[in-house]
Amino acid sequence: MSNLNIKLDCQFKNKTEALESVLKTMSNSEVPQKYLDSIFEREKQASFNLGNQIAIPHGTYEASKLLTESKMFFDI
Repeated sequence: MSNLNIKLDCQFKNKTEALESVLKTMSNSEVPQKYLDSIFEREKQASFNLGNQIAIPHGTYEASKLLTESKMFFDI
């Protein structure tokens, strides 16, 4: 995993700010824009929130077909 996919000491005012930060990190790592757009669509269907300020944002199943490799991104 690239160190570019890990951001430490992040502080966010709200869920939207946190999600936008992760999306920016993902877009800098050549994740297809259609997949990034689908993340907001997916969030409308069900929350990514696991509790204790932990969330696992991900796109829709259909958009995931655009991905050519698995990647992980952390904003901590």
